[in-house]
Amino acid sequence: MAHSELTVPLTARLLRRATPVLARQAYVQLPPRFLFGEEKLALAGSPRKVFFMASHETADIRVEPMDADEIARRMVFSLQEERIDLIAAYHRFRFAFPERRNELLEEAEERQREALLRVLAGKETAAVWHPYPVSIPALYDAMRPHVREA
Repeated sequence: MAHSELTVPLTARLLRRATPVLARQAYVQLPPRFLFGEEKLALAGSPRKVFFMASHETADIRVEPMDADEIARRMVFSLQEERIDLIAAYHRFRFAFPERRNELLEEAEERQREALLRVLAGKETAAVWHPYPVSIPALYDAMRPHVREA
């Protein structure tokens, strides 16, 4: 029997045993206060400026003013997209049980629209148009002039 034929089963057994251990060590979970210090963590806050991020077909990164109401209207559609699978399952459920209405799901779009319009009212807002994938340093450089220091 060749040497490699003996080591394959041993190697496979070792990999099977080591994989869960290595998987647990693939990431580190640290509380934010450990990284930044307790004094840097705000338990409440209110954003002064909101950026609407969207990719576009050109290589440049543009930051331009955008109306808060427009951001709210667009975000409602983004949130609807996030719920597509849930809504599809809900529609199947309603097919089976047409009398079992879920008010929260039925009214989610309107509630989110109202909440977004209310929350974004009076905020400084801007759109950031960027290529995909985007360079994070280039994105930082483009956005930095539009952010005030606290």
